Amino acid sequence: MAGTFSTVEQLLRALLGWVHQYNEHWLLERHNFLSPSQARRELMQSKQAA
Repeated sequence: MAGTFSTVEQLLRALLGWVHQYNEHWLLERHNFLSPSQARRELMQSKQAA
């Protein structure tokens, strides 16, 4: 996501793409090197098992 955007729709698509990339593919140390989505799934599974 670089550059300028001609429309708000272009900006929105770029932001949504970035959010998807972050949530699905960024591995975060604070989540034991899981993506935010993986960490969220594991948290929900552990709550259901409790």
